[in-house]
Amino acid sequence: MSDLRLFHRRLAPGRVVLSPEESHHAGSVLRCRVGDPVWLFDGEGAEAVGRVADIRRQAVTIDVGEVREPPVSNGVRLTLAVAMPRKQRQGFLFEKCTELGVWAIWPTVCARSVVKPAPDRLSRWRRTTVEAAKQCRRCRLPRVEAVMQFAETVERAGEFDACVVTDADPASRPLLEVLAACKAQFENAGGWSLLVWIGPEGGLTAEEVESAVGLGANRAGLGDSVLRVETAAVAVAALVGLG
Repeated sequence: MSDLRLFHRRLAPGRVVLSPEESHHAGSVLRCRVGDPVWLFDGEGAEAVGRVADIRRQAVTIDVGEVREPPVSNGVRLTLAVAMPRKQRQGFLFEKCTELGVWAIWPTVCARSVVKPAPDRLSRWRRTTVEAAKQCRRCRLPRVEAVMQFAETVERAGEFDACVVTDADPASRPLLEVLAACKAQFENAGGWSLLVWIGPEGGLTAEEVESAVGLGANRAGLGDSVLRVETAAVAVAALVGLG
């Protein structure tokens, strides 16, 4: 497979023209030439091998071959409802969650959130996932949604097979134990969906935790250390993906 990796939202055999942004990346960054083989992915799970047919400043044309959808390696579709860290650490969160195969990311404003991102951050976060997917050869991007309030995420808990709210209470069961119980319940269903809440570094309030638990969420602890938000997100994603 080619080492030149490009993103195109709608893949089908035939000729496609890349977006201006991807065309710039192909022509000016990757230095593609006419005839070069490339690997395309659509962010929804499909991929294809193509060949560069024409190069223009804002429009690189690719001849696309057979489109295929590789099987999903992990049966868990993980959504993270996560408070945002400070701006300089947000890219790390989206990059690593993409590499680890997170299904969706919901940037969430909680009662103790210090960071309340502006709407214009959404396009930057999504672009980060594209670049991360190119690097790690994933063909599915996490679905990054617009910033939500914590209460809005709780209202959507019914969309998932299982929900987990991370909690600093020492009495909470360890996350690995909670995940094992969820897996035992749903692993024979041919894939299952999981929502995990991760609060800001000040933690979720007792009221927020209880609102999630009231809708059936399991409490889970992440150990004795106080983790940065992005560290907690990566830890959860890794434990779910490797479990």
